[in-house]
Amino acid sequence: MIECINNMFGINNDISVPIVISLIVFIIGGIARLSFVAIVGYFSRYQQRISFRNIIKEISSKSKKKSSHIKDFYDSLNMENVGPWKLKITKVPYLDLVYQQTFSDIFNAFRLLFIFRCNKILRLNAFNKIWSYFELLRLVESNIQIDFNSFGQKFEQYESMYYTHLDKLRKANDDFLEPYRGKKINKIDFDNIEIYNYIVDRSEIIKSWEGTDSSNRRTRNVIMKKLVKPLYQLNLNKSKLVGSRELNNILLDIIFEFEQMENLINVNRHIFNNYLWNYNITSGMLNKCLKLIE
Repeated sequence: MIECINNMFGINNDISVPIVISLIVFIIGGIARLSFVAIVGYFSRYQQRISFRNIIKEISSKSKKKSSHIKDFYDSLNMENVGPWKLKITKVPYLDLVYQQTFSDIFNAFRLLFIFRCNKILRLNAFNKIWSYFELLRLVESNIQIDFNSFGQKFEQYESMYYTHLDKLRKANDDFLEPYRGKKINKIDFDNIEIYNYIVDRSEIIKSWEGTDSSNRRTRNVIMKKLVKPLYQLNLNKSKLVGSRELNNILLDIIFEFEQMENLINVNRHIFNNYLWNYNITSGMLNKCLKLIE
């Protein structure tokens, strides 16, 4: 080989040998460098794939757990609930960590796997769906606390007005019965038999409500069913009596605030049912997509 070089270029060994050695060293160095870069790139992509898969598993697991917290809150969304509204708010971890890496970097870590394996299109679609579910989770995570706080604030306002009107009803009832307080109610003592019957009917309604189990008597539904609506219907039937119309105006205010609370609960049951569905479907689909890209 050396002789061929010498003959081709008209040089001797003193010149050709160092040149050949330099070329060999350069080529070996280039190959070694390319090999090193390829090996580093391979292990970098390998570690990135492992990291990304672990993140998917963790996000899927925490989404499933969070759905159980939302289910507990969803089940409590009814007018029978007398306690404070509670929703365990926990952020889905690692969701922000995903976006600290670029989509292209993560895709490049999986690209060769997709190219040299079967069902390339299916795997690519699964990879893209993973990111779409990440985006869905980010949207849900950014809104759920806002919606919960908004619900709590609005419900508190309606409930406050509801009990304010109930207090007005109690005072109006006391004022109405003040002339008869301490007296034995007897049909003979009344010039107007309608007033007597009205007072008796009111007393029966209140007695029926007071006879309700003490643990439920002051719940919103029992007050509405056993006290407010029967009194409202009675006053409609006795609308010509003095004072009954004024009492009914208060009762209408109570019914209005009750319906506001009821409507608010129904709207938020729909909202949080969607959140529940989103977390459940995200958890399940992330697991399915993960199997396709492994």
